[in-house]
Amino acid sequence: MRRLLQGSVVDRPLFILVGIASLIGLFAVYDAGYVKAIDDGGGWVWRELLVQIGCLAGGLVLFVAASKARIDTWQRSAKVFWLLMLVLVLAVPIFGVEMNGARQWLGVKGVTIQPSEFAKVGLILYLAGVLATRPAFRPLGRVTDVASWLDNVLVPKAARAVPLLWVSIMLGVVAVEDLGTASVLACIAYGMLLLGGVSVASLVALAALGLGGGLFFVKQQDYRWDRIARHFQRWSDEHVDDTGYQSTQSELAMAIGGSTGVSLGAGRIKHILPAATTDFVLTTLAEEFGFVGAALVIVSLGGVVFRLFILARRAKTPFGALVCGGVGVWIGLQTTVNVLTANGTLPAIGVPLPFVSYGGSSLLALWLAIGLCQSAVRAVPEAAVVTPGVGVPTGRVSVSGSR
Repeated sequence: MRRLLQGSVVDRPLFILVGIASLIGLFAVYDAGYVKAIDDGGGWVWRELLVQIGCLAGGLVLFVAASKARIDTWQRSAKVFWLLMLVLVLAVPIFGVEMNGARQWLGVKGVTIQPSEFAKVGLILYLAGVLATRPAFRPLGRVTDVASWLDNVLVPKAARAVPLLWVSIMLGVVAVEDLGTASVLACIAYGMLLLGGVSVASLVALAALGLGGGLFFVKQQDYRWDRIARHFQRWSDEHVDDTGYQSTQSELAMAIGGSTGVSLGAGRIKHILPAATTDFVLTTLAEEFGFVGAALVIVSLGGVVFRLFILARRAKTPFGALVCGGVGVWIGLQTTVNVLTANGTLPAIGVPLPFVSYGGSSLLALWLAIGLCQSAVRAVPEAAVVTPGVGVPTGRVSVSGSR
């Protein structure tokens, strides 16, 4: 690994924190997955653990490759990467592989990938490229009446919003099968617009559109609406063993874990929940190691997010700053949603815990994103720095101005 990293700039605190989270993930998949392995007739080594180990190794390779490339190279290829991810996501409904009742993967000869996970990286690169070079919005002329407002403000702003049309297409395709991932993608995009200095009025309008779109896709599937509408009655006799089963059992297991847990291997939740290694992996850790074990996971991931925002301030280009900020939003948001799902605050929507939950595509995409952030703090030639038109200082994330 030292030879591979030669010539790279590695932020040690970030690398160590991500490494700790990934190693916790291997242990969690081992601990929560052995029940399923026994049911499948496996021995002490089972498929999920082997896949996770293999994808961690592959993720390290992607991390090294991404961190060695210059950030301006990533900026030039951001649209190409985004277009590739868009094509793959659009291919899923046509050529996708169905597993567990959902069509979210592309597969060849038994090897599957989930394009929507890599789409998170593509989305961050694409929006960072758009926002880093876009000048602040100014009306084309004086605004004196409704007609001049339409001509000088609304129409120009609509033209500037064309990149969001491509984002919306991807969100719509993903939401048909996986509303949880689509929601994460939407929130990443919104967070990057906030970091990129988009005006408050535009953010409010986009929030309203996003909520309306989310409600539309929720209503398309009865089970989605039932899961949300009945969540607050999940402990009632009518729902506790039906729509509220996963949430109530997870809450109960975390409560049983208490401060220090019931001890390694003694947890019951992994025996009864089908998503013990994915959406509810934190529940097993909390049950067997208590609040202390769960806090270790949350603190390590919180440290990753905190460090990413520090690196955003140290990034050598506005594009790199937005990439680091976008990855921080992604990991922070997904961690928060997963924790709130595990403790019953939110209904189960299928959002994994970054670096910890089982999932090869997720782990590969996350390590690739961390490599991009490492690239963002490398020195680049002065001529390669693209300065945005709003006068954002190099290495600073813009949180002001109107775009």
